[in-house]
Amino acid sequence: MDTRQIKWQSPPFIDLPSSFINDLNSFNISSLENFIPQLLWNRNIRTLDQLKNFLDFSSYESISILEIWNEAIPSIHRLKTAIENKEKVMICGREGINNIIGTSLLWEGLGNFLIPYIQINYYIPSYSTKCHGFNNAMIRQLAIEGVSLIISCGVKDFNLQDITYAKSLGIDIVAIGRNININNLHDTLYTIDSYSLSENHPFFNLSETPLAYKLIEALHIKISNIPNNNLDSLLDLVAINSISTLLTSNTELRYLTKKGIQNLEKQLKNPSRPGIAYLLYLCKLSGSRPTDIYSGIGSRINSICCVNKSSSFLVELLTNKNKDYSEKLALEAELSNIRYNNLLQHIIRNIRQTLKDVDLLTTQVIVLEDPEWESEILKLIVQEVSREYDKPTILLTNAECKESKQQNLIFSKGYAFSSNNVNTYKLISSQRDLLYSFYGEEHSNLIDLSLKTENVSLFRERVNQYLRQEFVEINIVQSIIKADLTVTVSQLGQSLFRELKILEPYSINNLIPKLLIKNCHLKISKSRNRKHVKNNTLKYIKAEFTIYDSSSTEGFFGVWWGHSREELQVKEDKKFDVIVELSYNNLQPENYEIRLVEMREISHSHNLSTIKKTKIKLLDYRNNNKVIPNSMENESVNLCPVDWLELLRLYDKSCKNQQSLVLSYSHSIDSSSMSTIQKAIDIANFLSCNDKKITRKNLQEILSLSDFSLTLTLSFLEKFGFLINKNNERLSFHAVINTNSQYKVLLQKLTEVIEEENFKKRYFIQIPIEILEQILAHGSP
Repeated sequence: MDTRQIKWQSPPFIDLPSSFINDLNSFNISSLENFIPQLLWNRNIRTLDQLKNFLDFSSYESISILEIWNEAIPSIHRLKTAIENKEKVMICGREGINNIIGTSLLWEGLGNFLIPYIQINYYIPSYSTKCHGFNNAMIRQLAIEGVSLIISCGVKDFNLQDITYAKSLGIDIVAIGRNININNLHDTLYTIDSYSLSENHPFFNLSETPLAYKLIEALHIKISNIPNNNLDSLLDLVAINSISTLLTSNTELRYLTKKGIQNLEKQLKNPSRPGIAYLLYLCKLSGSRPTDIYSGIGSRINSICCVNKSSSFLVELLTNKNKDYSEKLALEAELSNIRYNNLLQHIIRNIRQTLKDVDLLTTQVIVLEDPEWESEILKLIVQEVSREYDKPTILLTNAECKESKQQNLIFSKGYAFSSNNVNTYKLISSQRDLLYSFYGEEHSNLIDLSLKTENVSLFRERVNQYLRQEFVEINIVQSIIKADLTVTVSQLGQSLFRELKILEPYSINNLIPKLLIKNCHLKISKSRNRKHVKNNTLKYIKAEFTIYDSSSTEGFFGVWWGHSREELQVKEDKKFDVIVELSYNNLQPENYEIRLVEMREISHSHNLSTIKKTKIKLLDYRNNNKVIPNSMENESVNLCPVDWLELLRLYDKSCKNQQSLVLSYSHSIDSSSMSTIQKAIDIANFLSCNDKKITRKNLQEILSLSDFSLTLTLSFLEKFGFLINKNNERLSFHAVINTNSQYKVLLQKLTEVIEEENFKKRYFIQIPIEILEQILAHGSP
């Protein structure tokens, strides 16, 4: 059962320092509505240097590996030697978008120095045929073919036996990636590992594709007389990788990506990559903006890995220069994209349905498995589910590995992600004895893992147990849906879109802005299955609508992907707050649309016109010792509110019953969080000593806490040293000696929550009754 308390947050507009505005103006950034200054400030881009690095990439000077990364120079020298001696080189990649695009960049970049298919080739093993990129059989076969150098891209784990065997056959290995596990192999393995750098290094945490680019860039510096100097064109692949994977972005990656996007924008007129050029054309044909990660080229690249499965398909699409063949691949990718989006929405709906039957109040980690899921698509879905439910999430599917000289191994493979403060790497690594493999960085939220299918149930129990022991309970933390800006319908359109575009390219630490629109309603336009370019209909639904609020009578066009007209129809006569993303669609008259991300019904919107006409009286007995009118005759608010929802609900009820609403709640302005917590401890001690019980409702009224903060208080008391028996809403307490050390962590959280509630309570105590009446009669704060 879904017991989440969902809270929406949108940062308020603030008066920004004049020095910041002056610095921003120096970059010729115009902002009619002051949106972009607020966004940059809220994303901690505040100093002149930060603004310069973020906004003015043309002034950034990218640095060569040769200048600032001494540990990588031996790898470059080894590659240079291979090129000069015309050795036979094999690029060994790994499944996954970033690794495949990195392999593509190495394949094309090194193809300038070595003859493709003769002196250099690539190989990306599949999980369905080989569980590991390196094994003795593969190394022996490469030696027979005359390979003397392997360049691995994205392979994380190496063992001494494989490396020693390769050495004995005269094969060296250069490993490119992040967090390469080399365990005492420094003397036998060449590495270019961005995770080995300090966090303030320009190349720290660069993924395989930009690392591959920096490697080729260094070779262009070291080697003269290059037959086909296409270094700049390789930035296309860096940009495609960034658009497709939402990496953690630093200044170096942002610079490389922006330059690559400039190259991509030229592809339609001057195609140097016919497959990508045609894919960009198909994006435009469908109304999508190419650089849009969700509906542009990024979505199409993701779909290839999920639907087509063959890694070589993507390599060929990205690098092949034959126009007819490349366009055929692009067309297949377009069809895959439509199927992929259909599959994405289908899986997310199934997960939501499954979680309705799960007690999320006692579940610390969501662990779900389905043998029908495609593993690559789970990388995106696990992040969405974790953010939606605000819990660490692990999604698994079944995979088969055909190991040589072994029976086929059936195992579960998938991804783990945490959107809150839980360290995913520590969570997963704590269960390493159950895992077949796992890949990820210590500071990464996304982990790739696999384990025997028979161990999944035990794994689920143990990760939940681990989190209960090591962290404050996550189930008492509210789910928070965050918006970046609050806007009106009239503010949607070209001007806002151009401001938001300044933030591109987007990344994990620079997400697409979410826009909150309050008190609006939707009118259905149409809903249809999406047709692909061959005019065949696929069952992928989107509901189209026009959104209105008090600022606009014309409204604004929007889509709700994965939902039908019927779902939207029941919502037409209701008022909502919605979170949307503003997007470009050249098929719309104004070229822009919104995508509906989240919506919540404003419960007090029913019969709003009737409520406004009905005049009821507020009886003000706040912080008052006078005799309160009989509550049987009137609704009363006994507990000081901490938000408007409950107050609005009772006001609406009073309107319908034509009764007065009694404000009988109290709150001391001088009340502190510590006094409330101490009071809770005293009550627990008293009940424990006297073997008495108390109802949850009575305790809530005595402490004057919301339901959420009361739950947090009870969790604190358990950590502090009380056994609490909860029987039919009656609570009993028993003091114990062994205090859990985690209570101090929870105490800080509880203090913050109560202080925040006290601040809100002071507002509801002090607000003049006349203003309160106006707000409640209007129907929204």
